[in-house]
Amino acid sequence: MSKALMSIDSLVSDLPGHRGSRSLSLAHSFLDSNWLPIAVYVALVTSFWWPSLAHGFLILHGDAAHHGLSLLTLLSRWLHGGDSLLWSTGIYGGHPLFAESQGGFLNPVNIAGALFEPNYGFGIVHWLDMLLSGLGVYFLCRSLGINGWAALFAAITVSYSSVWLGFQYNISVAGALAWMPWLFLAVQYWLKSPSILRSLWMPLSASLLIFAGYPHIAHGAAIYLMAYGVALVLQKEGREFIFSNWRGLLLGGGVALVIALLLSAVQLVSLFELVRESHRSGGTPLPLAGIVSFSSYMAGFFFFDWQVKPEVITIGSLSSWAVCALALLALFLRAPFRVKAHALPAFVLFNLGIEFASPIFKLVYEYNLVPGLHNYRIMHPFLPLAVMGLSILAAYTLSTLSEGAVAWRGVAQRIGVRGIATLVCVLVALLSALCFDSSFGVENYIYPILVCIAVCVLAGSRFSKFIPVAVSAVVLVDAVLVRGHVFNFYSPSSIPQPEAIAHIKGDDNYAEFRGVVDPDALLFVFYPPNSPNLDAKYGAFLDALSPFPAMVSGVPSMDGALGLSLRRREIVESTILEEIKGSAANVSPLRLIDLFSIKYIARSVPLDLPGLDVMYRGENGLVLYRNTHALPMLRAYAHAESVGTAEQALEKLKSSTVDTLYVEVSGRKGLQGGSCAVEAPKPAEYEWVKRSQAAHVVTVESDCSGWLYLGDAYFPGWKAIVNGRDTEVYPANVVGKAVHFPAGKSRIEIIYAPRSFLVGLMLSSIGVMLWCFVAWVSWGRRHE
Repeated sequence: MSKALMSIDSLVSDLPGHRGSRSLSLAHSFLDSNWLPIAVYVALVTSFWWPSLAHGFLILHGDAAHHGLSLLTLLSRWLHGGDSLLWSTGIYGGHPLFAESQGGFLNPVNIAGALFEPNYGFGIVHWLDMLLSGLGVYFLCRSLGINGWAALFAAITVSYSSVWLGFQYNISVAGALAWMPWLFLAVQYWLKSPSILRSLWMPLSASLLIFAGYPHIAHGAAIYLMAYGVALVLQKEGREFIFSNWRGLLLGGGVALVIALLLSAVQLVSLFELVRESHRSGGTPLPLAGIVSFSSYMAGFFFFDWQVKPEVITIGSLSSWAVCALALLALFLRAPFRVKAHALPAFVLFNLGIEFASPIFKLVYEYNLVPGLHNYRIMHPFLPLAVMGLSILAAYTLSTLSEGAVAWRGVAQRIGVRGIATLVCVLVALLSALCFDSSFGVENYIYPILVCIAVCVLAGSRFSKFIPVAVSAVVLVDAVLVRGHVFNFYSPSSIPQPEAIAHIKGDDNYAEFRGVVDPDALLFVFYPPNSPNLDAKYGAFLDALSPFPAMVSGVPSMDGALGLSLRRREIVESTILEEIKGSAANVSPLRLIDLFSIKYIARSVPLDLPGLDVMYRGENGLVLYRNTHALPMLRAYAHAESVGTAEQALEKLKSSTVDTLYVEVSGRKGLQGGSCAVEAPKPAEYEWVKRSQAAHVVTVESDCSGWLYLGDAYFPGWKAIVNGRDTEVYPANVVGKAVHFPAGKSRIEIIYAPRSFLVGLMLSSIGVMLWCFVAWVSWGRRHE
């Protein structure tokens, strides 16, 4: 038996020298394969999303269907000749949808999915996002000299970590995560040989990251790169590299930054304009600040937990103490400076991601040491970047141990390979035990222990070449058996058209009014992805007038599910809720719900307000009310009163006794108007000739001049043409806009043509031409 083991040992250790043997050649090819690990990962991800790819089934968890599917449906309609994506009257009382960026309308992955029927394309998008994420991590590791099977290990541990899996519920976040590793791959490709030609890959990946639609991830990537640069400077080899390549680094980095900003301008310029007009323009609070404990974050760092009824609060991130142990081992190795530099950004992003559970974050946040943090209401989107950095370090450990001769640092050299590996694994296991709960599942120790055993037993032996393969096999089985069933999949046919929407669409002119969602229904997004009967719960959520699906169905909403709602909409929200509950202290007989055209109100508690009729009672206890006092969105006013701000307009509306138009004229000339030649003028007659999301045509006939009010939120970029002449559009009644018209017959066109989008499009076009020019010149010089 011992002779047989010695024979196998000898064969494995001498693999490179026995290429002539067919069996040994196959074994060698298997260990050194580049494409087999890729094929394994593609098969793994395809099996995960097979219900979607093969049968068109959907995940309904969180924001997946009501947010992502709705946005993808709008993109699909636009690609097939539908309405503009620049503006939507269907959410938040009117919103610049493209500027928000969460639709990811310029993301190639979303565009590819939108070419299919939306329900099926939704699965394509998820599959591509997860596939790109892992493959990006794989090639990033390979660019750092990590072997293929260790790179596969990193791809799986990243894309199947709790936080990366969890963010599959939101196609904006998942889309951004898909492009993030490719940005870092482009950076590593450039650092290998800093040149302008190599630097041109960075702006391409950076712009795709921004086009994906979740700026929080792009911000995190920028922080990661800054910390990575600091880590290079802190290392002797890094300083030597920078000193010897400073011209190439400075020139290539500058060119890449300029072109990246230009390419992304079509999205960034519109986004920055929206940020100025949004409720977050002055910052936003952190609702979870100080509530989640450090132990909850560490539990999610060490363990994978996806319970329907969690017994212990966890905020998922790395979800494997074995990966943590391997990443820690990398710090004892004499690793290349470009690998070791990933430790600092991982540490920084993890501390930012756990909010006030970290004293470092508290210091950074209170003194605003990292610009932009005060514009986020959550910080855990930084955690995926930390997970990626740690997995790269862990993969490097596996790759190095597989090479046999390992150069350790300091005291680790004297302890030996197996000794230091065993010591670190045991210490991390004991540390993780402090955060373990029996409800997490025993597999949280079985699979990590198998990983540690494979490393500790094979390290330093003649079988060390098999370490990455063995460890990858363990995490592969873990991914299939434990992490591969976190989502429930549902047939689209199991989610019928909501009864509430069907009743609303039975009303005449329903599109001239709005609905409001039942606040209790919003709790749907907090159900775990494997909750039983999630389809029934989602159906109830749709019945409660979920704003995005309602928008897709053609029913406008005063609500939305985006991060940058306009400030003027936010200031009326509390008053609307108080009026619906009957607790508003208005002295005016007029209600905002009437003035703001809120006709359809879904509530799970009884309402007793004047003018409310019951339209529909759901089996789940939800009641849909019709507000018969609601005024249509399009109205004509004989007179208007000027105010300076939206807040002043709101106060006037809350105290007014007659339906008056309050027009904001701050910084403008006074209101147009004058006396009327007719002693007893008739009310103006008006007709909606043409109506779309971003263009309206109305004809008006009036004895006197007056004001046409459109209950669609004001935003820069709206312009009006009255009888062929440009006319100013004013913000009016807080969440609407108004145009002055003369006496007689008038044709009024109100069009959304944002200058920000046109400027951004022009800059991005310049960016494309500049990229092509620089590539052509650099390529020509390289081959002279």
